[in-house]
Amino acid sequence: MFQPGDIVDRTYRVIRKLAFGGAGVTYLVRMMNDEGNEAGPAVALKLLFASRDHGAYLRRLATEAQILQELQHPHIVEYLGFVHRKGQSPYLLTRYEEGGSLLDHMKRVGTMSVRDAASVGVQVCAALAKGHALGITHRDLKPENLLIASSTSTGDPPMVRVADFGIAKVEGGFGPNITRVGSFVGTPQYAAPEQFVGEAATPSSDVYSLGSVLVYMMTARAVIPNAHTMAPEDSYAALVEAVPPSILRPTDSAEECAAMNEVLDRAMRLDPRDRCSVDAMGTMLENVAAMGALKAGGESAYGQSEGAMQPNEQGVKTAAALTTQSDAWTVQTQPSLPLRSPREPNRARWLLGMSMFLGLLVIAAALLWWMAPWRLDGLPLVAPTPHENVAGATAAMERAVRQARGEIRKQCPGAQGTTAVLEAVMNEDGSIRWARAEKPDGKAIKCFAGALRGRLSGVELNKPAKARLRIGL
Repeated sequence: MFQPGDIVDRTYRVIRKLAFGGAGVTYLVRMMNDEGNEAGPAVALKLLFASRDHGAYLRRLATEAQILQELQHPHIVEYLGFVHRKGQSPYLLTRYEEGGSLLDHMKRVGTMSVRDAASVGVQVCAALAKGHALGITHRDLKPENLLIASSTSTGDPPMVRVADFGIAKVEGGFGPNITRVGSFVGTPQYAAPEQFVGEAATPSSDVYSLGSVLVYMMTARAVIPNAHTMAPEDSYAALVEAVPPSILRPTDSAEECAAMNEVLDRAMRLDPRDRCSVDAMGTMLENVAAMGALKAGGESAYGQSEGAMQPNEQGVKTAAALTTQSDAWTVQTQPSLPLRSPREPNRARWLLGMSMFLGLLVIAAALLWWMAPWRLDGLPLVAPTPHENVAGATAAMERAVRQARGEIRKQCPGAQGTTAVLEAVMNEDGSIRWARAEKPDGKAIKCFAGALRGRLSGVELNKPAKARLRIGL
């Protein structure tokens, strides 16, 4: 294992470690010139371990290098070289992306809006389409394999590049298929259903995986969060009940959520033959990403919005004719109005009263939604409502906290030794959907509560439950 300052292959000085895997490690490096000084741009160097620098691992790295050479695309990580010489473990050189991975981006800014997620999805679709046209199926699309060109803030969708084609499948091309027939390939939380039952991955599998990544971008939750702990057949059974998923975010409009849910419905069907193509998915996501421009009344790639602001004869922008017949008489003016009978209803007042009443209902519904558990969870998949006083819920929560306590203490220094009151929502499988600290209200305690999300208790409940616990951290 190299340390910062070490020299790789007498050519590259290590700046820091970027990623660590079962077959090797990726470093941020800079090339040295003849004088021994760093020269040139920062580069990502993926190096195989000495114990993994032959056989299947070497073939996969070499195949990835060949794939990247073929896939020259703005949204695919740039290939810079592959070195395999005697006495040196082989390594792959690619362009270094300063923003880290999509997962790193979400750790910085949180979940992404529907339109921002769609914008990222459009870029990934373009990259996948390039590969699919050449017979290349990625097979392992996930947030960690989407790299960000540069850091962006909340509300500013990043530019992404697809990386890690190490287990990509090549049809009739240069790369041998080195995966055993019937074996699972991919990352369980984002893999397509057919990958769990040993069927061959196809371009349709990438479409499904991108849908799963979109769900994660908007909710910070995988469709089946614990898929990596389950047997493949159990994961498949869980997917049968969970797909296609649906999202709902009060910070995004109902129209945007509905449009995104239509994309997820088309992309994440159980049968790969029923899914849309990556090109169709890209077009639908472009429409979703453009919805903000349509709302603002501007031009978009898909034409002018139906309710856009239209200039009148004087050049003043007025609303398009969207009023109903009942709206017309409420704004119509006449030189004189006939006398009304005392018994004749005042339509304008009635309409105003109804508008106020409906407005109050909307505000009340918004407040209730704001207090709902999924609002506190950053809006995961639409989830069943938790119940109070479910048998075994508090004990399950205590067990989950105790099991995770040692690990979380390392993540949240300062929490240890504090007695806190925690509130959590438990899923039926005994995992913690979300948790928060009621008191004390310290940074370390909030960190501890946040780290409980997704933790398992090992106890199943008969329904989703809300529980409160006083426990030493």
